[in-house]
Amino acid sequence: EDGAEYLYIADIGDNARARAYVTVYRVLEPEVDAAQAPGTFSLGGAVALKMKYPGGSWDAEALFVDPESADIFIVTKRSDGQSEVLRNPAPHDPASTETMDVVARLALGTGGLPGSTLVTSGDMSAGGDWIILRTYSHAFLWRRAPGETVGEAFSTDVCSVPARSEPQGEAIGFAADGSGYFTVSEGSHPPLYFFARTVEP
Repeated sequence: EDGAEYLYIADIGDNARARAYVTVYRVLEPEVDAAQAPGTFSLGGAVALKMKYPGGSWDAEALFVDPESADIFIVTKRSDGQSEVLRNPAPHDPASTETMDVVARLALGTGGLPGSTLVTSGDMSAGGDWIILRTYSHAFLWRRAPGETVGEAFSTDVCSVPARSEPQGEAIGFAADGSGYFTVSEGSHPPLYFFARTVEP
């Protein structure tokens, strides 16, 4: 809905590549007061969106949503580095299992995408003009120009951006105000790192 903010929770991991479909849960983002006491809360009204890959099953950990179109994007996690960027276009129908389409292919571990071949997380900025992906060793940034599709953005020049060495770095996300991005590792009480943007878009 216009003006509403949502959380998207990805149940898309599939190390064995055996799942017939994956699920992304969509729920209205609750209002949170930074001064409130910590607690456990229940969210109602979650919607399960089922989707499948074309041509078989894949493992994936990276998901982002286009704030302009509400299209859902998943980037596969492959040991050979040949990751697909897949799109589930909006509107999303909870009553059906949608087949995603491939909008871009990435060659991790080579050229402008050096280091680890495994994509572990991704995000799109609130303005829809930046896309960031991380692997176990690097983070990469693409700019999406006005009127450009996500697939077209991934065909433009990529920029390697700072990332700390973490035990199991599997999360990255933009700050809501566009001032930079955060990373965090799996594990017990990992530090949360912030990287400030140093250039204007």
